[in-house]
Amino acid sequence: MWNLIYQKTKINQFILTSRNGKDAKFCVFTFFIVTFRIHFLFFVSYLGAIGCTKNTDKYDTVYQHYGIDNPVSIDIDKDVINLYPKDFDYFINEESQDSILGNGKFLEAINDSILYVVVQNQLLKKVNIKSLSIEKELIFKGNGPGEYNYIDNIIRLGTSLFILDKGMYKLIEYDFDLNHIKDIKLMDVETVNQRSTGTVSSKFFYYPIHLNKDYLYSRINLNDKTSVNYHKRFIPIGKQPIAYNAYLQSINSKNELMLTSNKMPLFFIYDKSLQIKNLYKLVSRNIDKMETSVEDKNSIRIVNPPPKIIDSKNRISFTGFSIIDAIITDDQIFIYFSNRFISDRYLIALKRNGDSWVHSGNYRFLKEPNDLFTIFDMTFSDPWLYLSSQFEEGIIRIDTQEL
Repeated sequence: MWNLIYQKTKINQFILTSRNGKDAKFCVFTFFIVTFRIHFLFFVSYLGAIGCTKNTDKYDTVYQHYGIDNPVSIDIDKDVINLYPKDFDYFINEESQDSILGNGKFLEAINDSILYVVVQNQLLKKVNIKSLSIEKELIFKGNGPGEYNYIDNIIRLGTSLFILDKGMYKLIEYDFDLNHIKDIKLMDVETVNQRSTGTVSSKFFYYPIHLNKDYLYSRINLNDKTSVNYHKRFIPIGKQPIAYNAYLQSINSKNELMLTSNKMPLFFIYDKSLQIKNLYKLVSRNIDKMETSVEDKNSIRIVNPPPKIIDSKNRISFTGFSIIDAIITDDQIFIYFSNRFISDRYLIALKRNGDSWVHSGNYRFLKEPNDLFTIFDMTFSDPWLYLSSQFEEGIIRIDTQEL
């Protein structure tokens, strides 16, 4: 406002001090040209300053926390390919309720046998997917050797099956015929973040811990029981939202350990000495498109907020973005992305490219047009990728070389 008054005053001075009307018009015109040039130069300088400012990334706080200067971005914005039962093996028994296939948690497979958990996370069910016959159904509920109260995770390594009971702080090893081999006592296990999973290699078990203020995971030697902690805690103990501390773990035969965030489009690759090799970010117009929250009297429901501590006395729950499961093999990575919208639920496939990973395709599994198969669990048994749901019958199997 004061600038306009000043400019008007200067114009009047030009007119009053001019010798005739012609000169006055010339003076006014000259003044406007000078003023325009000054404002234009200021605007250009402003744009230049903006251009020189470093672009911010929603996950900068994560990169800084883990000491990552240059995370690798993987563009996954390819069209999603719809796959139907003609494109994969779809095992389902609609004739008998006695041999329902699927409808459980924690999928594992070897040859033509699959194993999953049903009935309040206590019943181990082993089924032959070719004959659709039940091979074994066993419950080892109890407090003694080879027994559990609740199954929180199952992981296969070769012909061994490992069951984690977080409440009992115990890892139990069976063979794939469910004969008990040994128990391993764990010192500290995360019991709150249910989406945090464990994985196993030939010598080590990798699992989430709860009480360590600095780290989220521990690796225990299956032979001498020595352990080492890894992956720095992001949200401190007692703070919210703890979902940013949840990771899905998977390891391949090259001992590359992958930690995939449950609530962020990020995954870490660790080497066998538990040093971060790299951090990867999945980039897509669909993944980060929602940032809203709704607060009521007792809770806050958040849709894909920036990763940071949220100070609130109310319980914080996430809706929307979620990575359901993730698997790393020697040459491929499979990540199942599940947004709140059905159109944004699909399998992301990556392939190895030298020392890094690149996008190879997106796939949606449908029983028929507009009838999506809801994926919650995946497992790999070379060369097959198995996918199952917790709420509907059926098991999907597809050759990974076709993805």
